Parts: sequence; C-alpha cells; structure tokens
Amino acid sequence: MFKSKSIIIVILSILLFLPTTIANADQRYPFEIKANHILIMDYETGHVLYEKNAREAVAPASLTKIMTMYVIFDALENGEISLEDKVTISKEATTLVPGASRIWAVPGSEVSVEELLIAISVLSANDAGIAIAEEISGSEKMFVQRMNKTAEEIGLEHTNFKNSHGLDQDNHTMSAYDVAKLSQILISDFPQALEYSSITSYTMSDSSTSFVSTFKNLLVNHQNIDGLKTGYTGNAGRCISVTSTINHRRYIIVLMDVEGNTHRETISNRDSLVEEIMYDYIASEFESRKVLNAKEEVKSITISSAKRGKYAVGSINDLEVVTPREHTFLSPHINIDKSISAPLEKGDVVGSIKYKVNGQVALESPLHALEDVPRANFIARGFWGIIDSISNSFSWIINLF
Repeated sequence: MFKSKSIIIVILSILLFLPTTIANADQRYPFEIKANHILIMDYETGHVLYEKNAREAVAPASLTKIMTMYVIFDALENGEISLEDKVTISKEATTLVPGASRIWAVPGSEVSVEELLIAISVLSANDAGIAIAEEISGSEKMFVQRMNKTAEEIGLEHTNFKNSHGLDQDNHTMSAYDVAKLSQILISDFPQALEYSSITSYTMSDSSTSFVSTFKNLLVNHQNIDGLKTGYTGNAGRCISVTSTINHRRYIIVLMDVEGNTHRETISNRDSLVEEIMYDYIASEFESRKVLNAKEEVKSITISSAKRGKYAVGSINDLEVVTPREHTFLSPHINIDKSISAPLEKGDVVGSIKYKVNGQVALESPLHALEDVPRANFIARGFWGIIDSISNSFSWIINLF
C-alpha cells in the first residue's frame, strides 16, 4: 500500500525516531507559549531537533486527516479512483455532531473527488472525509481498517484510528512523533499534497459553499509555510502539523494541545508558537552544514576478490546535517560491509556512514563504490588472499599487546 520509496524513510526512522533529540523534555522549555506535545523535525533526515511528550498516544483531532489524505493519494495513484470521479454523498456522511466542520453536502448530491480532497485539506471538512472514504472502500469502517494497516506498515507505534475524520472517539489516538513521521512520508510520497494544503480559500464549483483555510493567517503571512493540517476537538485541544522551509531546508513542526483560555486565544497561541519556533528557535539556533560532497572519497577500502588492493568509497549525494550553531565538530562513523566481494559496479552499496550530534545519530546514509570493482583472476585472488592473511595475523599479534 505505501510506496517503496518510503522504505528508506521507515528504515531511517528506526534509528532517527528513537530518543535522538538535540533537545528533549528534560531540558528547559525553550518557548514562551505552552503546548503539551511538541515535535520539531528535519524533513530530509528525520532528525528530531526538539520534542516534548512526543511519544504519548493522545487525541489527534483532524491531524487524523493526514492519514486520510495519504490513503486518498494512494488510491489515486493505484487507479482506484480519479480526481474527476463524482461521489454520491450518503446520509451517513452528513450525520455529524453539531459544530463539526463540513461543506454541508446534501445527501444524494454529487461532488468530485478533487473537490472533496480540497475540502478535507483546506476546511478539514468531516463530511467530505467520510464521503470519499465510502467511495474508496465501500464504507468508512473498511476505510479505517486501511488507515490502520497503513499505519502499521509505516511503523506508527502510538496510533490507532477509529474514524476517518478525527472527531473524539475512545481509543482514537496518535502521538506527535507519529504525526511528524506520517507528515514526512506523505510529503515524500505525494508532494502534491502540499499544493492542496497551501490553498487559502475555495468556492465549490456549484457555488454552494465557500471556505477559507483553517490556518490562512500562517499561509498568508509566511511564504515559507505551505501546509499541512490543523485540528481541534475538546479532548485534543488546538493542534497543527506545519511544514516550513527555513534557510532553504524543510522542517516539520507538530504541536498538540496548545494552551489558552479561550477558543480564539488557542488559535492565536498556536500561530504565535509556530512563528516562535520557526524564527527564534530553528532559524536562530540551528544551521544546515554540508559534511560530505557527492562522489567525494571518504575512505579507501580493500574488497575481497578485487583486482587491486584499494578502492574509493563515498556518497553519491551531498550530505547535510542540521546542528546547533555552537556545535563545531562533526566526525563520521564509517561501517563497511565485510561480506561484500568483487565484482561490484560503480554505485553499489558497500556500507554506511553516520554523523552524530551530541551523541545522537543525526544522519545515516549509504556508502557507495565510487568506481567499478572488477574481479581478479585466480592468481591475483590468491596473492591478495595471502596479503590479507598476513595483515590479519599481524593485527592479531598486535592486539595481544
């Protein structure tokens, strides 16, 4: 269900979403405005810059719809639906609790998949979410099963969905960590999601309903923000997952249960806290540093059965790490796969390289052969085998002392 290129993100997340934060809940809370659950993440690497209570399973409100959007885009890509398809609105889709966000669709009316997707992304419309869930899976219940299956495949450990919209329901939970991870994967697999979440206002094609974005002020006032999702319920409080480009690098900020005494105050506090994190924390306290150029040799290694003694290895991409500005030294930790042997082609993976910040892994990337590694003939393999044996023997003797 979830795309193959997400495998890289999932693997990285196993390492990078362990307690690998530069700042954590044990340190002084660095912001003026309070939120009970926070996670700040570098989008490219998944490196967590700050977290507070980010592993707790709590009510997520409409941040749920990030998964709804993922499944919709997945269904579009698989050809299960198209943007032009007309969806007949059911009575069940319009039966919502008072005050729930909606486009006021009339049972029996038809709305295109794309307009329902816009309504979900911009207005956070619950009736639109149920309608498209029914269209894809036959019922909202079956759609929710698909949401949970996807969550399991991606590795969301503190997530359980009971509906497609996020209205309060027992055991319907996500953590700030899971929201950030899901946001990262959604943008990676379906970058077009940001085209929808950055829409500031929209009028339905039949002119029945007009609406503005649930975080229009942030989108209008900050050109570096292009999404992603807001949410609010009585149990969840004020929530947001926002993606922002700062100094040419994308970050994901997740806030859940932002504090405030009134409905209006929580919205104001949410936006102010996002601004504080972007400009007074990320932009002021961190910087992105290039630690390795693409195709730059980081090590010369011996490869079993190779034609000659040493071959250059490095990364096929530029590598950058986000670090605190006062962090002046980054040393690579290189691991070579001892099972590899010739022949190898240029670009084949031969190991990995990682960089740590304050003792925590901030980046791990594959190492590649920077040239073809041909296999040696029988005589040469025997010669290099003898050399390796002698080298290993000397190493064993030296280790005795």
